[in-house]
Amino acid sequence: MEVKRFLIESALLTHGLVSISSTELADIWPQEYENIVWVDKGKIHIAGIDEFLPFRAQANRLCRIDSEHLPSALHEGASGALTASSLWDYPWL
Repeated sequence: MEVKRFLIESALLTHGLVSISSTELADIWPQEYENIVWVDKGKIHIAGIDEFLPFRAQANRLCRIDSEHLPSALHEGASGALTASSLWDYPWL
């Protein structure tokens, strides 16, 4: 079975893989996918690695947003990387 649509949580890419540079990520990430999801200023973004990397560069000011905090983060205009639980608990697809 081929998976056609999937989303990648951004918390691991933003806060968990700090030893991998953005240049390295750009080199190995499949360019054809727009499947990384994050929240910036209360707006959900789903895009590819090229659009995500400038967000990742701000990691020191970004929070981690889980399913419990996603509604308030959107309402309050927060910016943060999404955990897997936030993806699971929201009707993305």
